[in-house]
Amino acid sequence: MVWAVPSVCTLYESNPVAVLAYFLSDKHPYGLENYLKNNHLATEVKCEFSAMSDFDNSTICALITICIDLNGTRPDLFKITKIVYEYLRFLSNKANDACINKNSEEYIHNTTTNNNNNNSSNNTTNIKSTFDSCVRDFQLTQKETFQCRTIFGPQETVIWIATMLHHTLPQDVHSAYLIIKTLDFQVYSELLDTLSKQQACLIHSFKLNPTIHRNIHVEKWYNLQYTQEEVSTKQIGCLNNLHGTIPFSLPLKVNGNVHEYLTLSSENDIQTPINLTTEFKGTVFEDYGSLWYQQLNNHLKNEAYIYVQISTGMELNYPLKACLSRLLQLSIKLRSSNCELLTMESRMKSSVNTNVNGPEFIIKGPCEKISNYYKEFLKSVNDDITKEHFIQCKTLLIEELNNQLSDPNLVANNINSCLWYPNEYIASSLLNSLEYITIADLMAFQTKYFYQMEIIMYIVGDVTCNLAKDLFTYTIGFFKCHPKPKEIQHIEYISIQPGIYYHSVPNILNHEKFHQLIQFDRIEKASSVDEFYCQIITELLKSHAKQYFQHYESVNGPISLDFYKFALNSSNLTIGTRLSLNSQLNKHDGDYLINCIQIFWNEIAPRVIACVDNNHLEQICNTIISSELVKNNNLELISQFYWDKIKTNLLDGGISRKNMLKREMNREKLLEYFHKTYLNPTKKITILIDFRNIESNESIQSLNITKINGTNFNPNLNSYLKDEDLMNTSYEFSKQTFNDLRTIQRIKTIKHIESFRMKFNN
Repeated sequence: MVWAVPSVCTLYESNPVAVLAYFLSDKHPYGLENYLKNNHLATEVKCEFSAMSDFDNSTICALITICIDLNGTRPDLFKITKIVYEYLRFLSNKANDACINKNSEEYIHNTTTNNNNNNSSNNTTNIKSTFDSCVRDFQLTQKETFQCRTIFGPQETVIWIATMLHHTLPQDVHSAYLIIKTLDFQVYSELLDTLSKQQACLIHSFKLNPTIHRNIHVEKWYNLQYTQEEVSTKQIGCLNNLHGTIPFSLPLKVNGNVHEYLTLSSENDIQTPINLTTEFKGTVFEDYGSLWYQQLNNHLKNEAYIYVQISTGMELNYPLKACLSRLLQLSIKLRSSNCELLTMESRMKSSVNTNVNGPEFIIKGPCEKISNYYKEFLKSVNDDITKEHFIQCKTLLIEELNNQLSDPNLVANNINSCLWYPNEYIASSLLNSLEYITIADLMAFQTKYFYQMEIIMYIVGDVTCNLAKDLFTYTIGFFKCHPKPKEIQHIEYISIQPGIYYHSVPNILNHEKFHQLIQFDRIEKASSVDEFYCQIITELLKSHAKQYFQHYESVNGPISLDFYKFALNSSNLTIGTRLSLNSQLNKHDGDYLINCIQIFWNEIAPRVIACVDNNHLEQICNTIISSELVKNNNLELISQFYWDKIKTNLLDGGISRKNMLKREMNREKLLEYFHKTYLNPTKKITILIDFRNIESNESIQSLNITKINGTNFNPNLNSYLKDEDLMNTSYEFSKQTFNDLRTIQRIKTIKHIESFRMKFNN
């Protein structure tokens, strides 16, 4: 069972998960673990950092594990979940009591005074038994409340759970579904229904029920299918009557000793429904959204348009990377001639019933292409039952979004429901097939489910400096949903010139600044290298998908619908089009091509060599070497060198794949072997420098480092290929190895990159 604790910011002294683990432990007789043990309901209670925790953005998730004896306590599953939830709610209430009624500055002053008194005297002061007595260090650092909101439910935790499960081999995952699947299906439905009401998340693997029933129901948090005949309404209703008094306590420090403070849960407590978002109420969208739209619509000329691309900055390392990364990189093309602000009259004609909180756009341009993608995707589905179910769900989703389009909570909820079809659905296809979608809807999803957001905005066409600055200012404020004058003042001094675009990244390390702004040159048109590189990506993705399914389906059974199978059965144009927008972040073809080649041989090739058959790998490498772009830019020798090394050391006479298995060489050692054997950075750089024959260091001194970083390989593209489930490398090893490689590449290839760029442009 998994419960999420609230996200926290940086610079905390006392680990909040450690505090929670202390509450759950058997340190005091009325704690949760002792209570469950004494009533023979559980054998152990654990609370620890999960693999879902991301310390880069200081988001922490607690993994609460309840160990039970299935032989003896199986009928008590519902009772256990109720007790755990009641305890968590008890902690939440205590936190609110301690924090809401107290001014944070006053609290800091009082606590500091108490600390000074304790240090100057041996006499200890009796501390009132409140939640803040256990989290003083945390509150001192945060200067804000620890828990002033309801504990988040499974919606915000689902991505982290998938990440955690990814780091465990499929055959080693013993989910709750695998444990109780031999029971009556009704018990499983009832348990999930209970947990969803109690804001808990049960780890389970869900298999799509191929039976389409006219009375079928879907449990909304977990997409569990069941029919009305299979579920006893009476039994589910009984769960709501399990009141009783459950004693919980907080440790109380009095004169150095720990005492217990009893609190009884109230029978009259009414569970409040989960409110996904509250920050979208008010006039934010009306004021800034309308103003932003007016600026865009009134001042941009017909030949000028902007792209606004949103992504998280998060790196997903589990099998759904390709599908979810598309969701996490929602891109909207907004052009004055193709965007219309829906009036009430037009909305009624379109049968869209909504209360407008902000501008609403009809995105006409991409719809036809998206429709073609969707049709092509359905062609790859051979199972008629699965196809019918997919179409039904897609229709229902569109209807619900159209009916309640302006409610960000509901839209975010529905979008999230797509994510719980990890192996059966393409969430991106569902979302991209929608004809109507509001910016507010995307922002609701963006703010609640993304912990770090970046905005890429670039303008093509004749746009004045002041207008570009205004558009960018309003866009930042609008997309952040909290536009405050003080937070956006720092961008006023930046000179925004026509023909450039800006990359906005939230600066989470330095709270004094709201955004870091990185300047890039404008893109006149898509680079010719994009088609070449998209072709490589497509080939690798298809090969990657083929090998992935051989591995995954052997453990989990057949998978009906998935992004990888979509890619495996799609044309190159489909994949290439999806990737082309990301690849446009690079202006100079020479720089971009060098980065593509180097990234391929240093990062992509080692990951796919162990998974791709020899013939397919040779086909991919020949695609690179035989490309006209590679030949015209004198990169054929470099690629041929690497390919010869691979064939010599791995395929022809060196260490073969079978020998690796016989020697029990694990994938971590295999990756290390690849780098040391034929991808040695020193050897590679020596060859490149000899090939370039560059001796002068003048280009290094005149080089704009920011520009080189900007034209470096796009990590969003690379994320389509990084599958830790295939390579199974340790996080520390892979992170250190690739970071070292990138550092060496940046430092030692600057002069030949710049020289080659100048040569290419001339």
